[in-house]
Amino acid sequence: MNAKTTSLWRAIAVDNLSGASEIYARVLQLFMQHLSLLDQTKAALQEWPQWLRALLQAQPAMAPLYNLANNLALIFEQESLSEKERIAQALALLHKEILQSPQANAAIAQHAFPLLAEKPRVLTHSYSSTVAAVLENAHAKGVKVEVYLSEGRPANEGRRMAERLARAGMPVHFFVDDARACFVNTVDLVLLGADWISEKAFVNKIGSRSLALLASVLKIPVVVLAGQNKLWPTYLPLGQEPEQPHAEIWAEAPPNVKPHNFYFEDIELHHAYSVITEGGLASLERVQNELLNFHAAEFWRRL
Repeated sequence: MNAKTTSLWRAIAVDNLSGASEIYARVLQLFMQHLSLLDQTKAALQEWPQWLRALLQAQPAMAPLYNLANNLALIFEQESLSEKERIAQALALLHKEILQSPQANAAIAQHAFPLLAEKPRVLTHSYSSTVAAVLENAHAKGVKVEVYLSEGRPANEGRRMAERLARAGMPVHFFVDDARACFVNTVDLVLLGADWISEKAFVNKIGSRSLALLASVLKIPVVVLAGQNKLWPTYLPLGQEPEQPHAEIWAEAPPNVKPHNFYFEDIELHHAYSVITEGGLASLERVQNELLNFHAAEFWRRL
């Protein structure tokens, strides 16, 4: 990849504020730009495994990027096709994803609308463009949505979420993460986004697990909102998130104090939680069945 593209990869790698859907949209454009500049000679695709590894290393915990890598690998592995044909297929895939990706949130919002119409007081955590789209859709259709929102330490992405929802005209109650127990009895529903959904768990911003467990104890519905490209099987595990800079939580910690800073965590996915994708309400059994039929590229064997 050229220096400009490498610089853009680095920008994606250090982005800890954008939601997974937003990062995915940027990656689609970046790959489209890169493939469009290839000369389509026989050597044009020699380095495609390195491109995909760079993608996965940039954001190792985001399933949409893994699904994109898998779909591109399935194309690049077709050695019976010429480089020109494979590049054309890859560009067509990217173009299709660029067009359909924004429509996924709109479809999820439509499927979630009846739930919001019945349960308009919502507690959510940190920032999710999918959750925001669902809330904005309900508000625009006349539902009196009231949002309770925890900040999402350490980067406080919840502030961005609060600003977005407030601009749309919704009342937002904003508080530190550990204050959620003071507000959870006030709400009808907990909405969470996800960066990855497997057969057994989903991954979201740190703090989501304690919120989901608290809501379950109090019999408050927990709904996970995510596009189908967040589904990824456990037999092809995502990369492990490294510890993040401890200075984000305590820059000058005294001796013998070791700060630990992670952005994401696993939350057990069980029958008490609902999942809504662009295909509608998905039961745990449906999620598991879809992942059983996952078509993996040979690329993963070489990682």
